[in-house]
Amino acid sequence: MEVAKATKVRCLRRFTGGGTVVLDGGSVMTSVIVGKDQHPAGLKVFPKPIMEWSEGAFRSVFDSCHRTPTTSSSSELSASPLGVFGGHTQRQRKLQHENQREAMVDFRLTETDYVLRADPPSGAYETSNESDLKIGGNAQAISRERWLHHTSWLWDFEDATMGVLAEPTKRPDYRKKRTHLDFLTRIKHYIPDRDIFVRRLREVPASAGWMVQEVTLADVAPWLETDHVRLTKEIF
Repeated sequence: MEVAKATKVRCLRRFTGGGTVVLDGGSVMTSVIVGKDQHPAGLKVFPKPIMEWSEGAFRSVFDSCHRTPTTSSSSELSASPLGVFGGHTQRQRKLQHENQREAMVDFRLTETDYVLRADPPSGAYETSNESDLKIGGNAQAISRERWLHHTSWLWDFEDATMGVLAEPTKRPDYRKKRTHLDFLTRIKHYIPDRDIFVRRLREVPASAGWMVQEVTLADVAPWLETDHVRLTKEIF
């Protein structure tokens, strides 16, 4: 909290709760808002079924997705604050995997996070689930037969921005003892064009069987001015 104040990061408490996230210009946000009688067929309105449904809904965004190898100089790798590349820290093994290998990747829901899983090079990770790299975090709100599921997608992010986050005492099991930078990855490594990524996200509602009508922020602005319960709070 003190780091956020010192760096003048705006802090909000969202009404859906969930863990703390940091957003910057590289983040992409989606919200699925479903009213009564609009549920996908057979979906039970509880957190876990909704989360599992969302995994299937968003999987098409990452169909045929692979990590294209890039070239990183040895100086870039050795300049890591975690030490020399030959030291084989978790962060450096992850860099080696991301920068030197082309691999088909699998989008999946792991606990409550969206991750991309790739077949790691032999010996690159201590355990297989360390190839699960987080690309999105989720939060939900459910009220009777109405629900909202929103996601913070990590298309890109600044390493320094993640430094605002404290290491949580409660963390997903798949994360183990990895730092923020060790268990996150950038979607742009797999879908380099942000516009293409956003377009694929916008195709999800239609693929789920909903009729889609696109509107602008100006179109919905009058609704934001009507009386409604305001549960998201600005802390500073």
